[in-house]
Amino acid sequence: MGETVKFKGQAFELGGTTYTVPPIALGALRELLPRIKQIDIAAGVPAGDDLELLLDVVHAALVRNYPDLTKAQLADVVDMGNVFPLFRCVMGQSGLEPANPQTAPPERSSGA
Repeated sequence: MGETVKFKGQAFELGGTTYTVPPIALGALRELLPRIKQIDIAAGVPAGDDLELLLDVVHAALVRNYPDLTKAQLADVVDMGNVFPLFRCVMGQSGLEPANPQTAPPERSSGA
């Protein structure tokens, strides 16, 4: 976004703007972790509650560097093409899984 950020992180482009994605703060993680443990991003298209959680997690991280970023603004630039890589970026920056934001969710087996 062309500005100095408070927390170091990984560059991630959303809607033509490059954001620095920092680790999620411990306070936010403490609040969101019980829900994060229940999400299954490998299951394909997430349910409505899971989509809301993905936005909550990403917003909690990004708001550390972009305090004026609203969840509604974030929802306008996050889509099914970038939500999983962005979530994984936040988790990776937070030390909760390997930081590889370009990783897509695993393909589901067709059973064939």
